[in-house]
Amino acid sequence: MKNYYTQTHEYLQKLASMVIQADRNEITWEGISVNLMEYGLLQELKRQEGQTFQEMMEKTQRSRNEVTAMVRRLLKQQLIQKGPASEDRRVRRLILTDLGIQFVETMENKTQTMITNLLNDFSFNEEKAILTFLVRLDMMARGDELADIRRRVGQMAKK
Repeated sequence: MKNYYTQTHEYLQKLASMVIQADRNEITWEGISVNLMEYGLLQELKRQEGQTFQEMMEKTQRSRNEVTAMVRRLLKQQLIQKGPASEDRRVRRLILTDLGIQFVETMENKTQTMITNLLNDFSFNEEKAILTFLVRLDMMARGDELADIRRRVGQMAKK
């Protein structure tokens, strides 16, 4: 079993390198070009439209400057727009444009097709093992997020 751990580690390192390289190359489609963080912001807006800058900073765990730069770039490419919040006209909410929705849906469809093609030759048990592994990775990441939140709350309480 140890041999599988070594191979799994090696392939995860390769995957991480591929993700970093993909971020450098950016995701392009019909003249639109976004990096992975910007794409993540677009996906988050698709999941829950109308979020504020502050909410996007919390969701992406990025600074105001980083979120501002991402939003400016996405605005320039007409993937998102700003709209006023109904409860406070000073607050601006981020909304996907029709082009932004089309971009995210196209990328999601391409991803889904790729995953389907990859999993076509896998047995049910192999697919189940992969899903279990990915769920555990997600749980581990969420555990880190919770620990980070607890740490920040503890720091705020000390002030």
